[in-house]
Amino acid sequence: EQRHRHREFLLTGLMPEQIHRRKRADAAADGRAQFTIGTAGAWNVVAVKDDVTQVGTVVVENVVTRALALPAPLDSLTWTEIAAISRAGLAAQNFSIGDSKQITLSSGEVVIAEIIGFDHDDIADGSVATYGRTKAGITFQTRKVLNSPRRFNGSNVIWSGSEMRLTTLPSIAEMLPYDLQREIVQVKKYTANAFTAAAGSWEIETTIDQLFLLSRVEAINKSITHPGEGTQYEYYAAGRSVIKTDNGGTARPWWNRSPYNVSSLNGIMIITAAGAENYSGATSNANYIAFAFCV
Repeated sequence: EQRHRHREFLLTGLMPEQIHRRKRADAAADGRAQFTIGTAGAWNVVAVKDDVTQVGTVVVENVVTRALALPAPLDSLTWTEIAAISRAGLAAQNFSIGDSKQITLSSGEVVIAEIIGFDHDDIADGSVATYGRTKAGITFQTRKVLNSPRRFNGSNVIWSGSEMRLTTLPSIAEMLPYDLQREIVQVKKYTANAFTAAAGSWEIETTIDQLFLLSRVEAINKSITHPGEGTQYEYYAAGRSVIKTDNGGTARPWWNRSPYNVSSLNGIMIITAAGAENYSGATSNANYIAFAFCV
């Protein structure tokens, strides 16, 4: 693992009063270097290993001591390191859409989480202060569906009050490794709630979620979408397939959180095994889960 990590860092001041200020540090065994910066402002960071060099910029608003996480392949980093890069606003500089990391649930099931967006989701108001940003640096979604299908709810109901949101996804969150659980940040998700006949449109409700399902427009930006339910993630906007399989390779229909686009609630949207937009007329039907989360 250490062959992917950088061995030394050079920190150079970019502000006029710092232009000749330079600091050098060797990376520790965990792939991190620490600098004590006596002057606030923008600093250029150069990470070097053998003949490989990566460059980034860190803006320090106050005089602080900050640990710098080193760029490395996503799957070789811990969730703590990934979260540190994300919260520093450096995710898009160090990772790419589609990069992935393996997760083993406490049940023994193995899932692959892929990056589907950078700076896409709004941080919940109560988490902004501790997170340090208003946008989540990275949004992940599972590449494949979980092995067992689940119902959305026992009776037709919207996302906010569904069994899926209130019971099923929280139970899955508890099955995640603890080092990932503690790094997941709560975000705002926007979902059509009730159809207003006079306005001829759906009202949008905001929920605060850790694990969530994608809305229709976040996954497949086609005809049956509700304005206000977010925007398509970069992963899918680039033309990647929305077809998802189970671990055995069989394509499965997977839940969205959006209601069907009619004047009354009579189903929840799904993406079919063939990758088409459709809906499940009864939320008690069993379809598959490809959950998402942010760090």
